[in-house]
Amino acid sequence: MVSFKNSFLAVALTAVAALATAGIAQASPLTGTFNVSVWQIDNTGGSINDPVEQAAPSNPLLLGLALATGTYTGALNLDLGGGATDTVGAFFASDGGTTTGLSSVSDNELSASGFSQTTLMVITGTITGGGISGTVTHDDGASLYDSSGLVFDSALPTSAEATSYNDVTGAFTLYYVEANGLPAVLDFNVAAVPEPSSLAIMGASLGLLGMLGMARRRRNKA
Repeated sequence: MVSFKNSFLAVALTAVAALATAGIAQASPLTGTFNVSVWQIDNTGGSINDPVEQAAPSNPLLLGLALATGTYTGALNLDLGGGATDTVGAFFASDGGTTTGLSSVSDNELSASGFSQTTLMVITGTITGGGISGTVTHDDGASLYDSSGLVFDSALPTSAEATSYNDVTGAFTLYYVEANGLPAVLDFNVAAVPEPSSLAIMGASLGLLGMLGMARRRRNKA
């Protein structure tokens, strides 16, 4: 005869497995058409702390006109590894996306070691249908603003790192700097929201665990 303890354990493990499966949120890159403006500087002898190396609205490069302004259509999942063609065009083509209006800088070197060549990009778009959350993986610096103001500030050039954001909604502006040579990474990930059926499984599993726990306590008291 199967004991209550073993039955409880089996059902509990099943419920936990359902919870784990239901709770997995697969991230995917933000995809659409985005406005892009590009500034560059040949800054021989530059350093990581120079204001022109910061992915922020205070970057003095923004006081001048952009070298190019256009659009990028595709996924914001851009990645040039070491040894890749180090150009602005190759960066935007790295995930198969397309650009308009950026041909004048397409063949420009994206960045160079020693902070001697730096590219600043300002990418804007609009989030519709509610707020999104996730991470922006960037190499080098990045900062993000939405309709409510600053979302995160990671403006200083760095090796690839993932910066979290929460509840971004409406119009957004992403500042991104590529400096000090490749790799160049910009991956704007959006965490998936669990399907209603998954939420139902989660709720049912929690309820079942609660009922079994109550039944076990009553049995132990008897």
